[in-house]
Amino acid sequence: MMILRGGPSPEARGAAEGLNVVTDLLTLGIKPLIGKLIANAKRREYYKNQGDEICAERFRRLNIAEIATSLMLIVSRSNSAVLGRVHGRGVNSAGDGE
Repeated sequence: MMILRGGPSPEARGAAEGLNVVTDLLTLGIKPLIGKLIANAKRREYYKNQGDEICAERFRRLNIAEIATSLMLIVSRSNSAVLGRVHGRGVNSAGDGE
């Protein structure tokens, strides 16, 4: 006997999760960053409307930290790619080919 609970099948959930992982990799982490920024902005707005300035400020600072962390990761990835290309082509420390 099969019980339906109204949600997507395990196969559909697995496919959606796989697509999310691939999208995250292809966009270099920009997709999750945007989601986090939107969620933090909504939380900040909620706390501001509730009159809780401390929590509102916390989420404002969290947005800044998320952006800074993402920028550091993007720069780190691009530097790793450049170093990989340099070492892969056999460029020595003098700057000429092998």
